[in-house]
Amino acid sequence: MKTNGIYKFTAVAITGDILKEQEVDAASVVEDTNNLIVTEKENYWYSRGDYWGVNEEGILTYVQGFTDEEMKNLIVPMVVEGELITGLGNNVFKDETAINTVTIPNSVTTIGEGCFSGCTGLTSISIPNSVTTIGNNCFNGCTSLASITIPEGITILEEGVFYNCTSLNEINLPSTLTAFNHTELIGNININENNSVFSSQDGIVFNKDKTELIYFPKIKEGSYIVPESVVTLSKRSFYRTNISEVTLQKNVRTIEEAFMYSKISTINIEEGIETIGGGAFSYCYNLTSISLPSSVKRIEGAAFNNCRINNITLQEGLESIGDSAFEWSLNDLENITIPNSVTYIGENAFDRNPNYDSKLKNIYFAAGDNPIPEGAPWGASSTVNIEKLTQ
Repeated sequence: MKTNGIYKFTAVAITGDILKEQEVDAASVVEDTNNLIVTEKENYWYSRGDYWGVNEEGILTYVQGFTDEEMKNLIVPMVVEGELITGLGNNVFKDETAINTVTIPNSVTTIGEGCFSGCTGLTSISIPNSVTTIGNNCFNGCTSLASITIPEGITILEEGVFYNCTSLNEINLPSTLTAFNHTELIGNININENNSVFSSQDGIVFNKDKTELIYFPKIKEGSYIVPESVVTLSKRSFYRTNISEVTLQKNVRTIEEAFMYSKISTINIEEGIETIGGGAFSYCYNLTSISLPSSVKRIEGAAFNNCRINNITLQEGLESIGDSAFEWSLNDLENITIPNSVTYIGENAFDRNPNYDSKLKNIYFAAGDNPIPEGAPWGASSTVNIEKLTQ
C-alpha cells in the first residue's frame, strides 16, 4: 500500500529476517507477480492477505485470486498478515495445473497430504532443509515432474508421495531417511552413502542391514530371488513390475501388498514362511498357479484377489483364510480342498467374478470339526458343491 510516497507492507527479507512491517520509498519499489518486492537496498517477499490464507498455527490453507500466469513460477511467502508460514496445508495447491515451479520459504517444516497432487504442469520444486514432513500423496499425479531432491531431515516418505509421477526418473534421497514407503518410481534413485537405505547396482532399494526390500525397479524383467537376509517386503515394493518369476526365501515374514499389479506368473515360496500378507498378490493377472508350503499358517485378506488361478495347493498346517482372500480369482478352478487344519474362512474368500463364468464346482471342506455353513458361504455360488471330507 502506498501512502505519501512511502510503500508500507508486511514482508520478510529474502535473507530470512522476519519483518512485521516495512516501509520503503515507493519510487524505489519494483513489484513482480510473485509477491517479490525489489528495492535499491534489499529484496522482500510480501503478502497479500486476500490472496493467501493462513490459520493460527501458521499453516497455509488457501491460495486465491492469481491468474495462471502469476501461478506459473510461484514463490510461497514466508509471512502472511504478520503470521509466519510454518506449513503448507493439505491439498492447498491441489489441481493447480498452471504451476510450473515452486519456491518454498525456509520457515516451512511440513508439507501436507495431497499438497501438490494433480499439479500436472509442475516441473521443478525447491524444498528447503527446514521441511521434516511430506504428507501422503503429496505429488500424486505430477506428471511433468522429472526429478526431485528430498532435503536432509526427512525421515519418512509416506505412502503415495510420488504416485502417478510418470515422468519422474530421478530422486535424491537424504541421509536421514529411515522409511521409504513409495515404490512407483521409474528411473534412478540416488541415495546418500550415509543413508539408512541403500540401492544395489541394479537399483533395488534395501534398508541398511538388507532385512527389508523397499523398492524393486518397475522396469525389471525375468526372474528374481529375494536375498536370504530379507525379512520384510515393503508395501508395493514390486508394484507393477514386469518380472515373471520370484523366489521368496524362508526368512521372509511380511509380504503385505508387495506384488500388486505385477506381471508375475510364478511364485516359489520356501518352507518357513508363515504369513501371506493382505493384498500380497492381488491383481496379479498372470498368476494362475499357486503352491504354498506347509509352513504357511495364514492367508490374509485379499492376498490373491483378482488373480486368474486354475491350480492351487493348500497344505495341512494352514489355519486361516482371510476375507476376500481369493475373491474374483477362482473362475478357472474346478476344485479346491480346504485342509483339516483351517479353523477360519473369511467373508467372500471364494467370491466369483460376475463378469466371468465360474468353473468352480467343488469345495472339499476338511476343516476339523467345523460344520459346513448353510447357504452359499464365503461368496461361493449356490451351485457349488461343498462336501465334507472323511477324516
